[in-house]
Amino acid sequence: MPTPVRLLLAAAAATMIAGCSLTPELVRPAAPVAPAFPPHAAAPTDAGRAAVDIGWREFFPDARLQALIASALENNRDLRIAALRIEEARAQYNVQAADLLPNVNAGVSGSRSRTPGGVSATGRPLVTNVYQVGLSLASFELDFFGRVRSLNEAALAAYLATEEAQRAAQISLVAETAKAYLSELGAGEQLVLAQRTLEGREQGYKLSRQRFDVGASSALDLRLNETLVQSARVSVLQLQRQRAQARNALTLLVGTPLGDLPTG
Repeated sequence: MPTPVRLLLAAAAATMIAGCSLTPELVRPAAPVAPAFPPHAAAPTDAGRAAVDIGWREFFPDARLQALIASALENNRDLRIAALRIEEARAQYNVQAADLLPNVNAGVSGSRSRTPGGVSATGRPLVTNVYQVGLSLASFELDFFGRVRSLNEAALAAYLATEEAQRAAQISLVAETAKAYLSELGAGEQLVLAQRTLEGREQGYKLSRQRFDVGASSALDLRLNETLVQSARVSVLQLQRQRAQARNALTLLVGTPLGDLPTG
């Protein structure tokens, strides 16, 4: 029978053996990065400074555009007028009142099929009905001036007197003026290319007509060239309309005829 001393020694030895581990100690390697983010590495920012505050001329170096924006800010000092003209300019791009809300489209379809008993797993004829329901949510343009519309006269006057409203109206006016100017400029350049394309296709149609008259080409080739001319003519008309819309929107924003403005 073991003595208490032997039991105590055996327990101590077992504890020492259990405390020993043959697994090597994990040493975490040093990360090859700096312990802290260098303060000078971040790009300097102008917190809270908008384009109007720091100078919109720094954003738009085009002399003609600068003259247009300056005229828009000069002629639209009243925030009510600025908000109204911005909305009118957006209407030139076919932004209607219905576009302020999402457009929801729904569709339902169904089909019915019959399986003869000879090919059915149960040996009896089966009738299957399948129904499908679709729902789509179209994108819509946010109403940035919804607050202006929803406020009453007293609340509207108080809101327009705030610095936030003034800055928002100025930034929107600068942005919309630049957008209309670039749209008018882009449509004008595309119109020049479309007119050149139309001239080239008209020349091609004349040559095709001459070849057809002498029997050197088929009627199909003549109709193909005629279709190309009509397609080019439609493109010219579309671009003329787009340019006119952008120019009208720009005139509304600037508040004066564009021909009366200096070049910069």
